[in-house]
Amino acid sequence: DADVYLFDEPLSNLDAQLRHQAREDILTLHREKKRPSVYVTHDQSEAMALGDRIAVMRAGRIEQIGTGSELYERPRNLFVAYFIGTPSINLFDATLQAQNGAVYAVTPAFTVRLPDEVKDNLLRHTGRSVKLGIRPEDMHVPKQAPFPVSEDNTMKGVVNVIEPSSTGCSVYLSTTTGQDFVATFRVRVPATYLGKEIPLAINLRKVHLFDAETEQSLINT
Repeated sequence: DADVYLFDEPLSNLDAQLRHQAREDILTLHREKKRPSVYVTHDQSEAMALGDRIAVMRAGRIEQIGTGSELYERPRNLFVAYFIGTPSINLFDATLQAQNGAVYAVTPAFTVRLPDEVKDNLLRHTGRSVKLGIRPEDMHVPKQAPFPVSEDNTMKGVVNVIEPSSTGCSVYLSTTTGQDFVATFRVRVPATYLGKEIPLAINLRKVHLFDAETEQSLINT
């Protein structure tokens, strides 16, 4: 047997059903042979399903190595955050401002107060331009949000498209300043909401902040 198995885009020419079955076969082979395997793919779902540790690469350079959960929850830069996750993370241009002992992310359309547990790390970055990253599943219908809702953690968006799914729906919206973004809900949103402005509660303990110039995370270092 080989010391290391290399799989280089092995499923790229298969349809979705065959790809899923072949993925299971490769995983079974890996467990039977008990040999290290390197699996090269552009499909993040394959990487997340098969990889014990995943290396995200850009232009031949490794950007970050970790488990799927580590890459998703604690990306070290904007590229990794945007690459991992479907739909992709929402990114808003913002400025960090300190006021009354708190740090706020101020965007053209909304302002949110960032959690106190990251305040000390962010104070030295106040006044700087950042990218505020909010994953679609971290936006909630206010009445169903699993956290207290206030003006400090809400934004508004106009509903453009509602896309039903087996677990709820994806809602495509735009801010009052015209920036498009997406939210995913575990409930169905009625079609009567199309064209209407709705409030959204943001789970601020799961947001991401990246320096606008270096694209490095200001939270996950």
